Amino acid sequence: MENLIIEQRGQFIFRRVLGALFIALAIVYMMEGIGSIKAMDMARAVFFLIFGILFFTPLVGSARSKAEIINGSLKIKWDGWFKTVVVHESDIERIIVRKDSVRIVRKEDKTVKVLLHFMGRDRRIKVYKFFTEYARQKSITLVK
Repeated sequence: MENLIIEQRGQFIFRRVLGALFIALAIVYMMEGIGSIKAMDMARAVFFLIFGILFFTPLVGSARSKAEIINGSLKIKWDGWFKTVVVHESDIERIIVRKDSVRIVRKEDKTVKVLLHFMGRDRRIKVYKFFTEYARQKSITLVK
């Protein structure tokens, strides 16, 4: 079974533009504060610079969503998540596929909810097919 990788190009471009805007604002605040250094102006400049770097680089969220099968585990890194979630296949009770989300109900841990709100129809279908095929291959209960 092939791993699921979905590129989120629109969000990647939006983050880059937002990061560049924050960095430009930081430069403007630094240039403005050169003559008379005020603590508040420098604090704003540092604030905008930090957020600009975070948005411009892939440190905040990711531009791709992926679900990989590695050594009997399902490794999920979704857009907007800071951490990768690893779910062992024996830990999965059932998979719930809905129009706007896919939920992986675990036996003992918290349910993993994969949101599909901002995806186009073709990308949603890829996600549905991946999780449906995964549930079928691993003999996991699938709820639609």
